[in-house]
Amino acid sequence: MRVDKGLHQALTVAALREGKSLHAYCVGHLQRAVRVLPRLGQSTPVRRARSRKK
Repeated sequence: MRVDKGLHQALTVAALREGKSLHAYCVGHLQRAVRVLPRLGQSTPVRRARSRKK
């Protein structure tokens, strides 16, 4: 448990220091989850909209 808490603390500190990079990582992770979801009708337009913002 100590290791898990340490990793969580480290991630929290990294999030405070580099909010943008963590946000980008979260967005990328969400995009992966959206692709895996069976709702292709809803995930496709959302994915295109996010890719345009980049």
